[in-house]
Amino acid sequence: MAAETKRPKTNATVKKRSGSSSSSPHRKKSKHSSPSSSSNKNKATSKTTNSQTINKKPRKHSDIVEQAKVLWNQLRQKKLSKEQTTELMAELMPLIQGKAKEIALQHDAAPRGAGSGPIWQTQRRSLTEELTAEAGTLPELSKSQYAHFVVLKLIQYCCGDKCSADPECVTMILKNFSGHVPKLAVHAVGSRVVEALFTTVQSARKLAPLKLELYGPHMTLFATSLISNDNNSNNKKPYQPLTLSHCLQQAPEHKESTLDFVRNLLYKGMEKTLYALETFQQLLAEYCDVAVDDKNGALIRQLLAAQQSSTTTAGNPCEHAIHLLSTRAGVRAVCLFVAFGTAKDRKTILKSLKGYTQSGLTHPQAYLVFLQLARFTDDTVLLQKQMLQDILVQKPNDTDKKSDDQEATEEEESPLLELALSEKANKLLSFVLLMHESKDITQNKSKSNVALSKLLDPYEQSVLLLSYDDQVDGYPTIVADKEGNRTPTSKKNVQLKQKELLKSLQQPLLDLCQKHTEQLLTSRCGSALVRHVYKFILAHTTTATTIQSLVDSILQVCQNDNNALLGDSVGHWAIKNLILADEGLDKENVTFSKAFLETYRSNLTGIALSHGNRSAFVVAALVQVLSKKAVAKHLKTPQLKSELSKTSSSSRSEGSLERIGPRVVLSSLPSAV
Repeated sequence: MAAETKRPKTNATVKKRSGSSSSSPHRKKSKHSSPSSSSNKNKATSKTTNSQTINKKPRKHSDIVEQAKVLWNQLRQKKLSKEQTTELMAELMPLIQGKAKEIALQHDAAPRGAGSGPIWQTQRRSLTEELTAEAGTLPELSKSQYAHFVVLKLIQYCCGDKCSADPECVTMILKNFSGHVPKLAVHAVGSRVVEALFTTVQSARKLAPLKLELYGPHMTLFATSLISNDNNSNNKKPYQPLTLSHCLQQAPEHKESTLDFVRNLLYKGMEKTLYALETFQQLLAEYCDVAVDDKNGALIRQLLAAQQSSTTTAGNPCEHAIHLLSTRAGVRAVCLFVAFGTAKDRKTILKSLKGYTQSGLTHPQAYLVFLQLARFTDDTVLLQKQMLQDILVQKPNDTDKKSDDQEATEEEESPLLELALSEKANKLLSFVLLMHESKDITQNKSKSNVALSKLLDPYEQSVLLLSYDDQVDGYPTIVADKEGNRTPTSKKNVQLKQKELLKSLQQPLLDLCQKHTEQLLTSRCGSALVRHVYKFILAHTTTATTIQSLVDSILQVCQNDNNALLGDSVGHWAIKNLILADEGLDKENVTFSKAFLETYRSNLTGIALSHGNRSAFVVAALVQVLSKKAVAKHLKTPQLKSELSKTSSSSRSEGSLERIGPRVVLSSLPSAV
């Protein structure tokens, strides 16, 4: 029965098992199962061998490059003597002579050619002649990522100051670049060469033909008469570098085409983000200067609206304002962006400069942009967040542990102290205090404009457009519609803007003047800030306690160390100007001059005769501001006269200079002899 119950294997089960075994992915293949695989392997190996033989084909001048590398590694050593260097150069130069261009275009040979620049002494002219023999060779090399280093070294050591510049080499190099400057100036790699060329060559006369190419073909054709007039031997006037406005004045009929060419060139430079190059910044500033001269701020707005144009992909230059602040030309361009741009443009500039207010205010040129933003930005809340907040918050110091005394002194230090003692940064704080005087500063010669005109020199006033003719309510105007109606670029009233800005600045400025009075009064720019703060609170503060606290802190410093401040070279000048600031004010109000007289009335004659002649000028200013009789009754006139006679007689006998202090005080009194 057991044999009967056993089921026999059917054909179906056999086929199923055989099929499953044959289809298993883990089944081991036999060596002879796929004869085509061996042939495929043979084909693949034959292809690799062929490719390897192709790759192993020697490049052009490979042997020369290898020999030059060996010589270059020896020339790099600083221990070589002059004779050894001359011998190695005598071996190296024949190798590359006649093949300099081809070798420079090779990525592994170009750095060696660039590095051999410092030891070109007698051979540099021959190399320059070889590279400039064919027209357009240097521009071609300038576009190469590797070969442009050779051109940079050629410019550096043939046109620069490290070794005596060869005039013939300079002429050959400039001639080879002729006709290629506009394309190279906006090329990603070639722009570096143009930058080096314009900053290294010292002669503006030689660069004039190349610079005219940046203004377009019309100006290049007209350049013959411009350059010939400037180079005329009979012309005794000093040579002035060519600018876009100067060329347009000589050829006004080509103005529209020239501006279109320059604008398109600037668009290409914006696409390549060439904002950090001095050549691009100079061209940008010259274009903006033409808009100011023509009273056509729409040209600047057209340039700033490039990102909204369908014909170009250039970004808004306001986004790269931080890169434009490296040169004077770039700062001038950004200031004009602020003046003629929209509120959105000013907001973009503020965002670009966020976090750089402290360092920007101490920069030799960049501080003007922050003054311009304070003047034209209507959104004072945004201005406080993006700009003023950076200077009002004390930055954390080092993480090292410090003693309690050091921590106490650091807590007392004002965050504005560093800016107040800086010649450039100080102007922002003073400018906000004097902002209401910014209307037509050069046209109105009244005394209300004297302080602001002394704060800013003529160049600063021109950059900030304070002397701009076409102004309404202290702001330049721009054409707003097709009918030609002009509207100011900023709409908020100047006094209202000043009031809103001083909400966050007035108390920190008062704390600064009271905590660091001595440091400020012994600094020329710091004492000027104290005087501006004092005059502002006299005119705009109704509470007498605020004025009295500032006056008391100043008088306390004056009395320290036996009135040493009155004999200081800067301190006596600061006290004198503080007294003169009370001139013309109501005598019933609390003023510094009255408080000073009340403090020193018992020893006023001693003050006039002490500290040389310096303290005498302070007393003379007191007589000028207050009533002469009120001051004269506290002065001992006979003592002053006797001191004057003693000093005059002793000066004649000893041949020394006479003390003019007593004479200054006596001449200011009504009973002076």
